[in-house]
Amino acid sequence: MNTIHKLYSEDTNKVDAVLYNGKLISAGQNRGFKTAVEFNNDSDINETIQSFADINCDSFSTRELSLSFWIHPKNKSFQNSPIFVNEDNDKLTGVFYNCGEDDEGHLGVCWNDDKNNQPTKFDVKISNSGWVHFIILFEKEGIVRVFGNGKYLFKHDMGRDLEKVKFSNMKLGGFSGWLDDFNVYHYPLKYGKVNLNQLATQNVSYLFNTSRKNGNLSIPVDIDFEEKNEPFHYLQNNKFVEAHENYNLQKQNNQNYFNEESMYQIVGGENDGKLTEATGAFRTFLGKIYDESPKEDK
Repeated sequence: MNTIHKLYSEDTNKVDAVLYNGKLISAGQNRGFKTAVEFNNDSDINETIQSFADINCDSFSTRELSLSFWIHPKNKSFQNSPIFVNEDNDKLTGVFYNCGEDDEGHLGVCWNDDKNNQPTKFDVKISNSGWVHFIILFEKEGIVRVFGNGKYLFKHDMGRDLEKVKFSNMKLGGFSGWLDDFNVYHYPLKYGKVNLNQLATQNVSYLFNTSRKNGNLSIPVDIDFEEKNEPFHYLQNNKFVEAHENYNLQKQNNQNYFNEESMYQIVGGENDGKLTEATGAFRTFLGKIYDESPKEDK
């Protein structure tokens, strides 16, 4: 049993959580986080959910809520596994993972619903391939908005105004995997009123583009747009192009680290066999990198 002191709240000086049957993991060097919480709820091994964290903080009541977190599922989670859940008068409010019967990692939510009710399943899936950032906004009019990696992904109408819920019995975890930088707000964050599948601005975008290492704000840049609109192109092999695209995805959000998916292996010379970032630094002029000639040049 461990106590976690890395939760955030605007309304209290004391926020922590007691972790049961899980552990705090350390990232080591050259990764985008220092520590994270691991929940051990692999359904292939365990019969029931046993790994979660009880949140200790001042209670509050609200009809609106915003949740922000990084998540990295691992192994196989139980159906309707909680990511965050609050219980009030035998009713549940929260965000859930692996919703539905297809076992494909869909997100789902509920607001002040009976325990026996299934969470509302969203057409938003989380794979086990790496870290993903989500923001879930519950608005008092019954609108739920989902943002993934800074983009506005999904809107759902609950079909009713949301009731006021007392948040005093909150838990984190219940899925199998890692969780980091969990934030809760008793109001809906601003998102710049953008269209679906566009990058959000204001609070939502800022939360995603805050460095997980030092907390500094960084604004995304559209590298791909710049490259595609230059009059030059360069041909490279498939592996380099894939690594360069992964490098751009991380560079676009001003990440200060690059994983192996963004690197390629040097061939020849004194650095033969070493991995380095696929920056495209060989280009004399900025231009798009292809693995074959663009159609207009064929």
